[in-house]
Amino acid sequence: MNEVLKRFADKEIMTLFVESGSKVHSNFINEGLADELYLYMASKLIDNGSSLFMNDTWNLMAESESLRFLDVRQIGDDFSFHARFLKED
Repeated sequence: MNEVLKRFADKEIMTLFVESGSKVHSNFINEGLADELYLYMASKLIDNGSSLFMNDTWNLMAESESLRFLDVRQIGDDFSFHARFLKED
């Protein structure tokens, strides 16, 4: 992943939209590479669905990532969320 990001930086690409699975999303968040989160939620609940993120360290509220919501919209029966990660100083 670092090699790909270095190639982007070498080409002065500083913004990247990552649309992937829970493991890749979690890696970006854990490495401090994610500044914002766009999340879309359907109005359906599916049993045994996959997790949005894979991180064994987020089991407690004190260990979780904090977000500031910038925008929440209803699109038909679904929702979109736009949030920024709150960085620790």
